[in-house]
Formats: sequence, structure tokens, C-alpha cells
Amino acid sequence: MPRKSKGVYRQSYSDTDMAAAIQAVTDRGHGAHIDVKGKDDITVLMIVCITGHDKVVEILLEHKADLNLADKNGGTALALDSFTGHSIIVGNLLQNGAQINSKDKDDKTALVVACIEGHHKVLKVLLEH
Repeated sequence: MPRKSKGVYRQSYSDTDMAAAIQAVTDRGHGAHIDVKGKDDITVLMIVCITGHDKVVEILLEHKADLNLADKNGGTALALDSFTGHSIIVGNLLQNGAQINSKDKDDKTALVVACIEGHHKVLKVLLEH
């Protein structure tokens, strides 16, 4: 799981800026592969989930981003977002088919991750699903 205070996950781009950029690339047929993996097998969807950009998550899901891909540690977008605590995004991922019981390399599900991190709103969303 990413650290909350370090790394590329704490960029200063606004939700609107990121949404506009993603929308422009996907709408204009620039040949962008929406599920391309970067360092540590992180996808664009995982990054925007971690950073809490809910509008961008919606755009990526509309363009059929694979929400069940895993990073090098086996974490999916749902597990990573359960780590960072964005309950609205967790709900959106679940509504779009995220596998709630997938496990990372440490055998942790999104529910376990949310418990460890103390994200009560995320826990509620996961338990209600």
C-alpha cells in the first residue's frame, strides 16, 4: 500500500483539471490505453482512486477501465482506495463491479485494509454492499 504522506500519490492537480485531461484523451481517440500500468504496476485508475479524484474515477469507469487489475502487491483500486479512505469512490467501484473479496499478497481484502486504517465510512460502504 502507498504511504499517505509520500510519493506521487499526493499531486496538487484539481479534480476538474484531471477530469478534463482524461476526458480529452479518451474522447479524441489519441490511442491512449486506459489500463496501461506504470511503476509498481499502478494504473491511472489506481492513482486517481488513491488521490480521491471521484470525477476522474467516473470518467475512467465510463471508458471501461479495468477496476480489478492488481498492482505488484496484489492491491486493486478498491483495496488502495480503502487504504486512503475515500468512501464515495469505494461505493462507485463496488457499483461498477469491483471484486470485494479480492486479496492482496498479504492475504488482505479491502475490508481488512479499511479496518486497519480506521476508515469507518469506507467500512460502512463495504459492509452494506
